[in-house]
Amino acid sequence: MIGKESLKSARVGISIGEHSVKRPAGEWTPTVHSFLTYLHGACGLNVPKPIELNRKESSEILSFVDGESFNYPLPEVFLKDEMLRSAARLLKQLHDASGRYLNQLSGEEQWMLSPVSPMEVICHGDFAPYNVTVEGTAAVGVFDFDTIHPGPRIWDVAYAIYRFVPVMQSEVSRLRLSDGELLSKIRGFVDEYVIDVTLGELLGAMVRRIERLIEFMKEQASNGSVHFSKNIEDGHIVEYETDIKLIQRLKSIA
Repeated sequence: MIGKESLKSARVGISIGEHSVKRPAGEWTPTVHSFLTYLHGACGLNVPKPIELNRKESSEILSFVDGESFNYPLPEVFLKDEMLRSAARLLKQLHDASGRYLNQLSGEEQWMLSPVSPMEVICHGDFAPYNVTVEGTAAVGVFDFDTIHPGPRIWDVAYAIYRFVPVMQSEVSRLRLSDGELLSKIRGFVDEYVIDVTLGELLGAMVRRIERLIEFMKEQASNGSVHFSKNIEDGHIVEYETDIKLIQRLKSIA
């Protein structure tokens, strides 16, 4: 379940039997558990269920999510249009359910990633192929909610498209598409999710989302994080900056 994405590398879990996983907990974990508990009571989404939070050990235990999970390099199934459409539907379901949760916030919650205005939903923050489970050609479950935070729908949709289309040029993506093909797949995700934004607005949000990720990585590295320092040394920021140039080119022709 460990993806190459920078946030992911700092959140490794250890399987406990066949049905649960033990993971490091942070200051934001109680907020995450509260949200997951709400989702289990409010809708039928296939997400982890909190089992235990050990504040003394700074660890948590969560249930596994039904379905198969994959890392980079991803199997060919992730290149199918049905996978893209199912991911859009899954994210929409999550957002629709989470939007109602906003009314329950006290203002005392702690988040790994800072809230973003306007606060329309609870963003997953890292909705990507390595954080979903699949059955056949469909995304059916989502996990790793550490990065949840209030924000606009477009903030999460833009990043999901970046990962699922994918609008990426690094070696983790084996798919090489023309600009026209990329724009077509992006429109397909937007149409399935049903969000009222222009392509230019979406691509602009994608750039800002990646820029925010770069800022976060640098902040964590400067605060002594070995994980993020290693990611920077491995060239992750350079890859993101290359992707930003691609997105800006797409925006110029959209």
